[in-house]
Amino acid sequence: MRTVTTHLCRTIKAILVGFGFSVVLVLFWIWLAEVWFLRLQQADTEPENATTIESIQFNVDGSPFLSGFQYQGQGVTAMMSIHQDLEGHEIANITSRRWLGGLSFYQGVENQDISWPERMLIFRTRTGSANNLWYFLHDGQAHGRGFFVGYEYETRRRIGFLGTGGFRETEVPAEEMFPVVSKNGSLSNRIVGTNIWTNNYAYLIQGAYGIQPGHVLYLNAETSIYRVDLNTHLVQKVFESEDDPILAVDFGPLLQGVDSQEERSLAIRTASQVVLLDPEGKETSRVKLPTKIAGSKSFSLFKVADDRLIATTETLVQKPFEEIHAEDFPPGARAILAEGEGRESICLCQIKQVGITRFQPDGSVVSYHEIALPVRLVPLQSMKWSMASIWLLACPLLMDGALLLSPVFMMMEGTPIREGIHADWKDISQSFQISFVSFFLVSHLFPLLWGGLAWKRMRRAGLSAGEVRYWTGFVYVCGLCGWVGFLTHRAWPVEETCRSCGRPTAVTRDHCLHCGKSLPIPEPRGIEIIDAT
Repeated sequence: MRTVTTHLCRTIKAILVGFGFSVVLVLFWIWLAEVWFLRLQQADTEPENATTIESIQFNVDGSPFLSGFQYQGQGVTAMMSIHQDLEGHEIANITSRRWLGGLSFYQGVENQDISWPERMLIFRTRTGSANNLWYFLHDGQAHGRGFFVGYEYETRRRIGFLGTGGFRETEVPAEEMFPVVSKNGSLSNRIVGTNIWTNNYAYLIQGAYGIQPGHVLYLNAETSIYRVDLNTHLVQKVFESEDDPILAVDFGPLLQGVDSQEERSLAIRTASQVVLLDPEGKETSRVKLPTKIAGSKSFSLFKVADDRLIATTETLVQKPFEEIHAEDFPPGARAILAEGEGRESICLCQIKQVGITRFQPDGSVVSYHEIALPVRLVPLQSMKWSMASIWLLACPLLMDGALLLSPVFMMMEGTPIREGIHADWKDISQSFQISFVSFFLVSHLFPLLWGGLAWKRMRRAGLSAGEVRYWTGFVYVCGLCGWVGFLTHRAWPVEETCRSCGRPTAVTRDHCLHCGKSLPIPEPRGIEIIDAT
Protein backbone atom coordinates (compact mmCIF):
# COMPACT_ATOMS: atom_id res chain seq x y z
CA MET A 1 0.00 0.00 0.00
CA ARG A 2 2.87 2.33 0.87
CA THR A 3 4.48 1.66 -2.52
CA VAL A 4 1.27 2.50 -4.41
CA THR A 5 0.84 5.73 -2.43
CA THR A 6 4.44 6.69 -3.09
CA HIS A 7 4.06 6.11 -6.84
CA LEU A 8 0.81 8.11 -6.88
CA CYS A 9 2.36 11.06 -5.04
CA ARG A 10 5.38 11.05 -7.32
CA THR A 11 3.15 10.91 -10.42
CA ILE A 12 1.05 13.86 -9.23
CA LYS A 13 4.22 15.83 -8.49
CA ALA A 14 5.60 15.07 -11.95
CA ILE A 15 2.33 16.12 -13.63
CA LEU A 16 2.20 19.42 -11.74
CA VAL A 17 5.83 20.25 -12.47
CA GLY A 18 5.46 19.29 -16.13
CA PHE A 19 2.29 21.36 -16.53
CA GLY A 20 3.93 24.39 -14.94
CA PHE A 21 6.95 23.98 -17.17
CA SER A 22 4.76 23.77 -20.28
CA VAL A 23 2.94 27.01 -19.36
CA VAL A 24 6.21 28.87 -18.79
CA LEU A 25 7.73 27.47 -21.98
CA VAL A 26 4.71 28.40 -24.12
CA LEU A 27 4.65 31.94 -22.75
CA PHE A 28 8.37 32.29 -23.34
CA TRP A 29 7.99 30.93 -26.87
CA ILE A 30 5.21 33.40 -27.67
CA TRP A 31 7.29 36.29 -26.34
CA LEU A 32 10.32 35.14 -28.28
CA ALA A 33 8.29 34.79 -31.48
CA GLU A 34 6.78 38.25 -31.10
CA VAL A 35 9.99 40.05 -30.19
CA TRP A 36 12.72 38.31 -32.16
CA PHE A 37 11.45 35.81 -34.70
CA LEU A 38 9.02 38.30 -36.25
CA ARG A 39 11.82 40.81 -36.80
CA LEU A 40 14.09 38.20 -38.29
CA GLN A 41 11.23 37.01 -40.45
CA GLN A 42 10.44 40.47 -41.79
CA ALA A 43 14.07 41.14 -42.57
CA ASP A 44 14.26 37.85 -44.46
CA THR A 45 10.92 37.82 -46.26
CA GLU A 46 9.61 41.35 -46.76
CA PRO A 47 11.01 43.72 -49.35
CA GLU A 48 11.27 47.41 -48.67
CA ASN A 49 8.35 48.06 -51.03
CA ALA A 50 5.76 45.28 -51.31
CA THR A 51 3.02 45.57 -53.94
CA THR A 52 -0.44 44.00 -53.71
CA ILE A 53 -2.91 43.95 -56.62
CA GLU A 54 -6.42 43.93 -55.17
CA SER A 55 -8.77 43.94 -58.16
CA ILE A 56 -9.59 44.93 -61.71
CA GLN A 57 -11.66 48.09 -62.12
CA PHE A 58 -13.16 49.65 -65.25
CA ASN A 59 -13.07 53.14 -66.71
CA VAL A 60 -16.29 54.79 -67.84
CA ASP A 61 -15.66 53.52 -71.39
CA GLY A 62 -15.31 49.92 -70.13
CA SER A 63 -11.52 49.61 -70.41
CA PRO A 64 -9.94 47.79 -67.43
CA PHE A 65 -7.28 49.05 -65.06
CA LEU A 66 -5.55 47.59 -62.00
CA SER A 67 -6.12 48.74 -58.45
CA GLY A 68 -3.93 47.87 -55.50
CA PHE A 69 -1.61 49.05 -52.74
CA GLN A 70 2.10 49.46 -52.17
CA TYR A 71 3.48 48.99 -48.67
CA GLN A 72 6.56 51.13 -48.09
CA GLY A 73 9.12 49.87 -45.60
CA GLN A 74 9.27 46.49 -43.91
CA GLY A 75 5.96 45.77 -42.27
CA VAL A 76 2.94 48.02 -42.77
CA THR A 77 4.73 51.27 -41.99
CA ALA A 78 3.11 53.20 -44.85
CA MET A 79 0.56 52.30 -47.50
CA MET A 80 -0.09 53.98 -50.83
CA SER A 81 -2.85 53.10 -53.28
CA ILE A 82 -1.82 52.48 -56.88
CA HIS A 83 -3.88 52.62 -60.07
CA GLN A 84 -2.42 51.65 -63.43
CA ASP A 85 -3.52 50.21 -66.74
CA LEU A 86 -2.74 46.68 -67.88
CA GLU A 87 0.47 47.89 -69.52
CA GLY A 88 1.79 49.30 -66.25
CA HIS A 89 1.24 53.02 -66.92
CA GLU A 90 0.19 54.91 -63.82
CA ILE A 91 -3.22 56.59 -63.85
CA ALA A 92 -2.73 60.09 -62.47
CA ASN A 93 -5.30 62.10 -60.50
CA ILE A 94 -7.55 59.13 -59.84
CA THR A 95 -9.59 61.15 -57.32
CA SER A 96 -10.65 63.61 -60.02
CA ARG A 97 -11.78 60.88 -62.39
CA ARG A 98 -14.84 58.69 -62.60
CA TRP A 99 -14.91 54.94 -63.00
CA LEU A 100 -17.52 52.20 -62.94
CA GLY A 101 -18.87 51.11 -59.58
CA GLY A 102 -19.31 47.36 -59.32
CA LEU A 103 -22.34 45.75 -57.73
CA SER A 104 -21.21 42.60 -55.96
CA PHE A 105 -23.14 39.39 -55.44
CA TYR A 106 -22.22 36.80 -52.86
CA GLN A 107 -24.20 33.59 -52.57
CA GLY A 108 -23.93 32.19 -49.05
CA VAL A 109 -22.78 28.63 -48.62
CA GLU A 110 -25.70 27.29 -46.60
CA ASN A 111 -28.72 28.23 -44.54
CA GLN A 112 -28.14 28.31 -40.79
CA ASP A 113 -29.99 29.53 -37.73
CA ILE A 114 -29.05 33.06 -36.69
CA SER A 115 -27.37 33.80 -33.37
CA TRP A 116 -28.78 36.47 -31.07
CA PRO A 117 -26.40 39.34 -32.00
CA GLU A 118 -27.22 38.88 -35.70
CA ARG A 119 -31.03 38.82 -35.39
CA MET A 120 -31.46 42.59 -35.30
CA LEU A 121 -30.61 45.30 -37.82
CA ILE A 122 -30.83 48.99 -36.91
CA PHE A 123 -31.68 51.89 -39.24
CA ARG A 124 -31.63 55.59 -38.40
CA THR A 125 -34.04 57.93 -40.13
CA ARG A 126 -35.02 61.56 -39.71
CA THR A 127 -38.49 63.08 -39.92
CA GLY A 128 -38.07 66.84 -39.82
CA SER A 129 -35.79 67.51 -36.86
CA ALA A 130 -36.69 64.24 -35.09
CA ASN A 131 -34.40 61.21 -35.16
CA ASN A 132 -36.06 57.82 -35.42
CA LEU A 133 -34.66 54.32 -34.97
CA TRP A 134 -36.15 51.41 -36.89
CA TYR A 135 -35.30 47.84 -35.93
CA PHE A 136 -35.67 44.79 -38.13
CA LEU A 137 -36.25 41.79 -35.87
CA HIS A 138 -35.79 38.22 -37.11
CA ASP A 139 -36.96 35.01 -35.44
CA GLY A 140 -33.50 33.44 -35.86
CA GLN A 141 -34.52 30.44 -37.97
CA ALA A 142 -32.74 29.58 -41.21
CA HIS A 143 -35.99 29.94 -43.19
CA GLY A 144 -37.41 32.50 -40.84
CA ARG A 145 -39.48 35.67 -40.83
CA GLY A 146 -39.10 39.19 -39.53
CA PHE A 147 -40.69 42.63 -39.26
CA PHE A 148 -39.81 46.29 -38.64
CA VAL A 149 -40.60 48.25 -35.49
CA GLY A 150 -39.82 51.96 -35.12
CA TYR A 151 -39.21 54.29 -32.16
CA GLU A 152 -38.61 58.00 -31.71
CA TYR A 153 -35.07 58.35 -30.44
CA GLU A 154 -35.55 61.26 -28.02
CA THR A 155 -38.94 60.35 -26.51
CA ARG A 156 -38.63 56.54 -26.83
CA ARG A 157 -42.20 56.52 -28.15
CA ARG A 158 -43.05 53.59 -30.40
CA ILE A 159 -43.99 54.69 -33.93
CA GLY A 160 -45.42 51.40 -35.19
CA PHE A 161 -44.72 48.24 -37.17
CA LEU A 162 -44.05 47.43 -40.82
CA GLY A 163 -44.80 44.14 -42.58
CA THR A 164 -45.72 42.99 -46.06
CA GLY A 165 -49.15 44.53 -45.55
CA GLY A 166 -47.68 47.96 -44.79
CA PHE A 167 -47.79 50.10 -41.66
CA ARG A 168 -49.77 49.17 -38.55
CA GLU A 169 -49.79 50.35 -34.95
CA THR A 170 -50.15 46.87 -33.50
CA GLU A 171 -47.85 43.87 -33.80
CA VAL A 172 -47.41 42.31 -37.23
CA PRO A 173 -49.28 38.99 -37.62
CA ALA A 174 -47.30 35.97 -38.79
CA GLU A 175 -48.81 36.00 -42.27
CA GLU A 176 -47.60 39.58 -42.85
CA MET A 177 -44.01 39.07 -41.73
CA PHE A 178 -41.24 39.25 -44.33
CA PRO A 179 -39.84 35.79 -45.24
CA VAL A 180 -36.05 36.19 -44.95
CA VAL A 181 -33.66 33.27 -45.49
CA SER A 182 -30.33 33.52 -43.68
CA LYS A 183 -27.02 32.69 -45.33
CA ASN A 184 -24.13 31.47 -43.18
CA GLY A 185 -26.11 32.33 -40.06
CA SER A 186 -26.35 36.02 -40.91
CA LEU A 187 -28.73 38.60 -42.38
CA SER A 188 -25.87 40.14 -44.33
CA ASN A 189 -27.00 41.27 -47.80
CA ARG A 190 -30.58 40.20 -47.06
CA ILE A 191 -31.50 43.88 -46.65
CA VAL A 192 -29.64 46.52 -48.65
CA GLY A 193 -29.83 50.28 -48.69
CA THR A 194 -28.10 53.02 -46.72
CA ASN A 195 -26.80 53.00 -43.16
CA ILE A 196 -27.45 49.39 -42.16
CA TRP A 197 -26.01 48.41 -38.81
CA THR A 198 -25.79 44.87 -37.44
CA ASN A 199 -25.24 46.12 -33.91
CA ASN A 200 -27.88 46.37 -31.22
CA TYR A 201 -26.35 49.35 -29.41
CA ALA A 202 -28.53 52.29 -30.36
CA TYR A 203 -26.10 54.92 -29.10
CA LEU A 204 -23.86 54.12 -32.08
CA ILE A 205 -26.57 55.51 -34.35
CA GLN A 206 -26.35 59.10 -33.14
CA GLY A 207 -25.79 62.20 -35.20
CA ALA A 208 -22.70 63.01 -33.16
CA TYR A 209 -20.90 60.22 -34.99
CA GLY A 210 -21.53 61.84 -38.37
CA ILE A 211 -23.84 59.12 -39.67
CA GLN A 212 -26.23 60.38 -42.31
CA PRO A 213 -29.79 59.05 -42.03
CA GLY A 214 -31.19 56.78 -44.73
CA HIS A 215 -34.78 55.72 -45.13
CA VAL A 216 -35.19 53.56 -48.29
CA LEU A 217 -34.41 49.85 -47.96
CA TYR A 218 -34.72 46.84 -50.25
CA LEU A 219 -35.54 43.53 -48.60
CA ASN A 220 -34.86 40.13 -50.15
CA ALA A 221 -37.91 37.98 -49.30
CA GLU A 222 -36.87 34.69 -51.00
CA THR A 223 -38.72 35.18 -54.30
CA SER A 224 -39.69 38.86 -53.95
CA ILE A 225 -38.04 42.23 -53.40
CA TYR A 226 -39.81 44.75 -51.17
CA ARG A 227 -39.04 48.46 -51.23
CA VAL A 228 -39.49 49.84 -47.70
CA ASP A 229 -39.60 53.60 -47.08
CA LEU A 230 -39.14 54.12 -43.35
CA ASN A 231 -40.13 57.80 -43.52
CA THR A 232 -43.42 57.45 -45.39
CA HIS A 233 -44.06 53.91 -44.02
CA LEU A 234 -44.72 52.71 -47.57
CA VAL A 235 -44.04 49.03 -48.40
CA GLN A 236 -44.03 48.02 -52.09
CA LYS A 237 -43.26 44.75 -53.85
CA VAL A 238 -41.04 45.93 -56.74
CA PHE A 239 -39.85 42.56 -58.07
CA GLU A 240 -40.95 38.94 -58.04
CA SER A 241 -39.00 36.03 -59.47
CA GLU A 242 -41.16 33.67 -61.48
CA ASP A 243 -39.05 30.51 -61.26
CA ASP A 244 -35.79 30.80 -59.32
CA PRO A 245 -35.34 32.08 -55.76
CA ILE A 246 -33.36 35.29 -55.33
CA LEU A 247 -29.80 34.39 -54.36
CA ALA A 248 -28.32 37.84 -53.67
CA VAL A 249 -28.99 41.56 -54.02
CA ASP A 250 -26.83 44.66 -53.94
CA PHE A 251 -27.54 48.37 -53.98
CA GLY A 252 -24.94 50.98 -54.81
CA PRO A 253 -23.57 53.56 -57.23
CA LEU A 254 -22.93 52.63 -60.85
CA LEU A 255 -20.08 55.16 -60.93
CA GLN A 256 -17.25 55.84 -58.49
CA GLY A 257 -15.13 58.93 -58.04
CA VAL A 258 -16.08 62.57 -58.48
CA ASP A 259 -19.80 63.46 -58.86
CA SER A 260 -20.87 59.82 -58.84
CA GLN A 261 -23.14 59.56 -55.85
CA GLU A 262 -26.32 60.53 -57.66
CA GLU A 263 -26.70 57.39 -59.80
CA ARG A 264 -27.53 54.22 -57.88
CA SER A 265 -29.04 50.93 -58.88
CA LEU A 266 -30.49 47.80 -57.31
CA ALA A 267 -29.10 44.55 -58.73
CA ILE A 268 -30.96 41.25 -58.20
CA ARG A 269 -29.37 37.89 -58.85
CA THR A 270 -31.18 34.60 -59.40
CA ALA A 271 -29.70 31.30 -60.51
CA SER A 272 -30.13 32.16 -64.19
CA GLN A 273 -30.24 35.96 -64.58
CA VAL A 274 -29.45 39.40 -63.19
CA VAL A 275 -32.00 42.22 -63.14
CA LEU A 276 -31.17 45.90 -62.57
CA LEU A 277 -33.75 48.26 -61.04
CA ASP A 278 -33.56 52.00 -60.47
CA PRO A 279 -34.06 53.35 -56.91
CA GLU A 280 -37.81 53.60 -57.53
CA GLY A 281 -38.03 49.90 -58.41
CA LYS A 282 -38.34 50.18 -62.20
CA GLU A 283 -36.46 47.64 -64.31
CA THR A 284 -33.60 49.09 -66.40
CA SER A 285 -31.65 46.01 -67.57
CA ARG A 286 -31.90 42.23 -67.59
CA VAL A 287 -29.26 39.70 -68.69
CA LYS A 288 -29.26 35.92 -68.79
CA LEU A 289 -26.17 34.52 -67.10
CA PRO A 290 -23.91 32.17 -69.06
CA THR A 291 -22.94 28.90 -67.42
CA LYS A 292 -19.51 30.10 -66.30
CA ILE A 293 -21.03 32.93 -64.27
CA ALA A 294 -24.21 31.20 -63.13
CA GLY A 295 -22.19 28.58 -61.25
CA SER A 296 -20.02 31.14 -59.45
CA LYS A 297 -20.71 31.85 -55.79
CA SER A 298 -19.71 35.50 -56.20
CA PHE A 299 -19.24 37.96 -59.02
CA SER A 300 -19.49 41.69 -59.74
CA LEU A 301 -21.52 43.59 -62.32
CA PHE A 302 -20.59 46.89 -64.00
CA LYS A 303 -22.76 49.06 -66.25
CA VAL A 304 -21.19 51.15 -69.04
CA ALA A 305 -22.73 54.48 -70.05
CA ASP A 306 -24.32 53.05 -73.22
CA ASP A 307 -26.17 50.36 -71.19
CA ARG A 308 -23.60 47.67 -71.90
CA LEU A 309 -22.89 45.40 -68.92
CA ILE A 310 -19.64 43.82 -67.76
CA ALA A 311 -19.55 40.89 -65.33
CA THR A 312 -16.42 39.68 -63.54
CA THR A 313 -15.79 36.48 -61.60
CA GLU A 314 -12.78 35.86 -59.40
CA THR A 315 -11.05 32.64 -58.37
CA LEU A 316 -8.05 32.66 -56.04
CA VAL A 317 -5.39 29.96 -56.47
CA GLN A 318 -1.84 29.44 -55.20
CA LYS A 319 1.10 28.16 -57.22
CA PRO A 320 4.75 27.51 -56.36
CA PHE A 321 6.78 30.59 -57.20
CA GLU A 322 9.21 28.64 -59.38
CA GLU A 323 6.33 27.59 -61.67
CA ILE A 324 5.25 31.19 -62.33
CA HIS A 325 6.05 32.75 -65.73
CA ALA A 326 5.90 36.51 -66.21
CA GLU A 327 4.42 36.23 -69.70
CA ASP A 328 1.24 34.71 -68.22
CA PHE A 329 0.32 38.09 -66.69
CA PRO A 330 -0.31 41.57 -68.08
CA PRO A 331 2.76 43.86 -67.96
CA GLY A 332 1.16 46.09 -65.34
CA ALA A 333 0.97 43.21 -62.86
CA ARG A 334 4.51 41.86 -63.24
CA ALA A 335 6.08 44.18 -60.67
CA ILE A 336 5.03 41.77 -57.93
CA LEU A 337 6.98 38.94 -59.55
CA ALA A 338 10.12 41.08 -59.68
CA GLU A 339 9.93 41.50 -55.91
CA GLY A 340 10.29 37.75 -55.45
CA GLU A 341 13.31 37.20 -57.68
CA GLY A 342 16.36 36.07 -55.77
CA ARG A 343 14.48 35.64 -52.50
CA GLU A 344 14.66 32.05 -51.32
CA SER A 345 12.06 32.68 -48.64
CA ILE A 346 9.29 33.06 -51.25
CA CYS A 347 7.48 29.76 -51.67
CA LEU A 348 4.04 30.56 -53.15
CA CYS A 349 2.32 33.15 -55.28
CA GLN A 350 -1.38 33.92 -54.88
CA ILE A 351 -3.01 34.29 -58.29
CA LYS A 352 -6.45 35.73 -58.96
CA GLN A 353 -8.10 34.39 -62.12
CA VAL A 354 -10.51 37.10 -63.27
CA GLY A 355 -13.10 36.16 -65.88
CA ILE A 356 -14.56 39.12 -67.81
CA THR A 357 -17.88 38.73 -69.66
CA ARG A 358 -19.18 41.61 -71.78
CA PHE A 359 -22.88 41.95 -72.65
CA GLN A 360 -24.75 43.94 -75.27
CA PRO A 361 -27.61 46.23 -74.13
CA ASP A 362 -30.07 43.48 -75.14
CA GLY A 363 -28.37 41.02 -72.75
CA SER A 364 -26.54 38.90 -75.33
CA VAL A 365 -22.93 37.88 -74.61
CA VAL A 366 -20.31 39.67 -76.70
CA SER A 367 -17.09 38.14 -75.39
CA TYR A 368 -15.48 36.28 -72.52
CA HIS A 369 -11.80 36.27 -71.61
CA GLU A 370 -9.68 35.70 -68.51
CA ILE A 371 -6.89 37.75 -66.95
CA ALA A 372 -4.50 36.30 -64.39
CA LEU A 373 -3.24 38.63 -61.66
CA PRO A 374 -0.46 37.81 -59.18
CA VAL A 375 -2.11 39.20 -56.06
CA ARG A 376 0.70 38.78 -53.56
CA LEU A 377 3.75 36.69 -52.75
CA VAL A 378 3.56 34.27 -49.85
CA PRO A 379 6.85 33.96 -47.93
CA LEU A 380 7.76 30.98 -45.85
CA GLN A 381 6.56 33.01 -42.85
CA SER A 382 7.09 31.45 -39.45
CA MET A 383 6.74 27.87 -40.63
CA LYS A 384 10.21 26.88 -39.45
CA TRP A 385 9.56 28.37 -36.02
CA SER A 386 6.05 26.95 -35.68
CA MET A 387 7.21 23.50 -36.79
CA ALA A 388 10.09 23.69 -34.32
CA SER A 389 7.66 24.46 -31.51
CA ILE A 390 5.41 21.56 -32.53
CA TRP A 391 8.34 19.16 -32.59
CA LEU A 392 9.71 20.47 -29.32
CA LEU A 393 6.40 20.39 -27.42
CA ALA A 394 5.06 17.25 -29.13
CA CYS A 395 2.83 15.32 -26.74
CA PRO A 396 1.24 12.08 -28.07
CA LEU A 397 -1.49 12.22 -25.42
CA LEU A 398 -2.81 15.56 -26.75
CA MET A 399 -1.85 15.45 -30.41
CA ASP A 400 -3.17 11.93 -31.05
CA GLY A 401 -6.39 12.75 -29.23
CA ALA A 402 -6.92 15.90 -31.27
CA LEU A 403 -6.10 14.04 -34.47
CA LEU A 404 -8.53 11.20 -33.78
CA LEU A 405 -11.37 13.47 -32.63
CA SER A 406 -11.01 16.13 -35.34
CA PRO A 407 -13.17 14.26 -37.93
CA VAL A 408 -15.97 13.99 -35.39
CA PHE A 409 -15.93 17.72 -34.63
CA MET A 410 -15.66 18.54 -38.34
CA MET A 411 -18.81 16.54 -39.03
CA MET A 412 -20.65 18.04 -36.05
CA GLU A 413 -19.80 21.63 -37.01
CA GLY A 414 -19.98 21.19 -40.78
CA THR A 415 -16.46 22.59 -41.19
CA PRO A 416 -15.75 23.37 -44.86
CA ILE A 417 -12.82 21.33 -46.16
CA ARG A 418 -12.79 23.33 -49.37
CA GLU A 419 -14.52 26.61 -50.11
CA GLY A 420 -18.20 26.01 -50.73
CA ILE A 421 -18.03 22.25 -49.99
CA HIS A 422 -18.88 21.19 -46.48
CA ALA A 423 -17.51 18.24 -44.64
CA ASP A 424 -18.68 14.81 -45.67
CA TRP A 425 -17.02 11.48 -44.94
CA LYS A 426 -15.14 11.38 -48.25
CA ASP A 427 -13.56 14.81 -47.76
CA ILE A 428 -12.80 14.10 -44.11
CA SER A 429 -11.19 10.74 -44.84
CA GLN A 430 -8.86 12.28 -47.43
CA SER A 431 -7.91 15.15 -45.13
CA PHE A 432 -7.55 12.76 -42.21
CA GLN A 433 -5.19 10.43 -44.09
CA ILE A 434 -2.86 13.28 -45.01
CA SER A 435 -2.89 14.71 -41.49
CA PHE A 436 -2.46 11.33 -39.83
CA VAL A 437 0.81 10.45 -41.52
CA SER A 438 2.51 13.80 -40.92
CA PHE A 439 1.25 14.48 -37.40
CA PHE A 440 1.76 10.90 -36.25
CA LEU A 441 5.44 11.08 -37.14
CA VAL A 442 5.88 14.52 -35.58
CA SER A 443 4.01 13.70 -32.38
CA HIS A 444 5.97 10.49 -31.71
CA LEU A 445 9.52 11.22 -32.83
CA PHE A 446 10.69 13.42 -29.97
CA PRO A 447 8.63 11.65 -27.26
CA LEU A 448 10.52 8.49 -28.18
CA LEU A 449 13.74 10.39 -27.56
CA TRP A 450 12.55 11.69 -24.18
CA GLY A 451 11.38 8.20 -23.21
CA GLY A 452 14.77 6.74 -24.16
CA LEU A 453 16.60 9.30 -22.03
CA ALA A 454 14.30 8.54 -19.08
CA TRP A 455 14.94 4.79 -19.45
CA LYS A 456 18.68 5.36 -19.50
CA ARG A 457 18.52 7.60 -16.43
CA MET A 458 16.55 5.03 -14.44
CA ARG A 459 18.82 2.19 -15.45
CA ARG A 460 21.83 4.12 -14.16
CA ALA A 461 19.98 4.81 -10.90
CA GLY A 462 19.20 1.13 -10.42
CA LEU A 463 15.41 1.43 -10.27
CA SER A 464 13.28 -1.68 -10.43
CA ALA A 465 12.02 -3.03 -13.76
CA GLY A 466 8.44 -2.02 -12.91
CA GLU A 467 9.40 1.58 -12.21
CA VAL A 468 11.47 1.73 -15.38
CA ARG A 469 8.53 0.60 -17.52
CA TYR A 470 6.06 2.91 -15.76
CA TRP A 471 8.09 6.10 -15.96
CA THR A 472 9.29 5.42 -19.49
CA GLY A 473 5.66 5.18 -20.59
CA PHE A 474 4.79 8.32 -18.61
CA VAL A 475 7.52 10.37 -20.32
CA TYR A 476 6.62 9.00 -23.76
CA VAL A 477 2.95 9.90 -23.39
CA CYS A 478 3.58 13.40 -21.97
CA GLY A 479 6.56 14.38 -24.13
CA LEU A 480 9.02 17.08 -23.08
CA CYS A 481 6.84 18.27 -20.20
CA GLY A 482 6.69 14.71 -18.88
CA TRP A 483 10.49 14.48 -19.12
CA VAL A 484 10.88 17.61 -16.96
CA GLY A 485 8.37 16.29 -14.44
CA PHE A 486 10.15 12.92 -14.39
CA LEU A 487 13.50 14.53 -13.55
CA THR A 488 12.02 16.32 -10.53
CA HIS A 489 9.65 13.68 -9.15
CA ARG A 490 12.22 12.13 -6.75
CA ALA A 491 15.65 12.66 -5.18
CA TRP A 492 18.08 10.84 -7.43
CA PRO A 493 21.02 8.89 -5.87
CA VAL A 494 24.53 10.27 -6.04
CA GLU A 495 26.68 8.82 -8.82
CA GLU A 496 30.30 7.75 -8.55
CA THR A 497 32.79 6.82 -11.23
CA CYS A 498 33.51 3.09 -11.40
CA ARG A 499 37.26 2.48 -10.91
CA SER A 500 37.14 -0.51 -13.25
CA CYS A 501 35.36 0.88 -16.35
CA GLY A 502 35.38 4.62 -15.63
CA ARG A 503 31.62 5.05 -16.12
CA PRO A 504 29.22 6.76 -13.69
CA THR A 505 27.02 4.50 -11.57
CA ALA A 506 24.83 4.98 -8.50
CA VAL A 507 26.51 4.54 -5.14
CA THR A 508 23.43 2.74 -3.83
CA ARG A 509 24.34 -0.31 -5.93
CA ASP A 510 26.82 -2.97 -4.78
CA HIS A 511 28.16 -3.55 -8.30
CA CYS A 512 28.70 -1.47 -11.45
CA LEU A 513 25.78 -1.39 -13.87
CA HIS A 514 28.09 -1.40 -16.90
CA CYS A 515 30.94 -3.83 -16.11
CA GLY A 516 29.29 -5.83 -13.31
CA LYS A 517 32.26 -5.62 -10.95
CA SER A 518 31.78 -4.96 -7.27
CA LEU A 519 32.03 -1.39 -6.15
CA PRO A 520 34.51 -0.63 -3.36
CA ILE A 521 33.32 0.61 -0.02
CA PRO A 522 33.14 4.40 -0.18
CA GLU A 523 36.06 6.08 1.53
CA PRO A 524 35.12 8.03 4.64
CA ARG A 525 35.13 11.76 4.18
CA GLY A 526 35.21 14.52 6.77
CA ILE A 527 35.74 14.13 10.49
CA GLU A 528 34.03 11.35 12.38
CA ILE A 529 32.95 12.29 15.89
CA ILE A 530 32.28 9.51 18.34
CA ASP A 531 30.33 10.26 21.47
CA ALA A 532 32.08 8.37 24.26
CA THR A 533 29.10 8.70 26.54
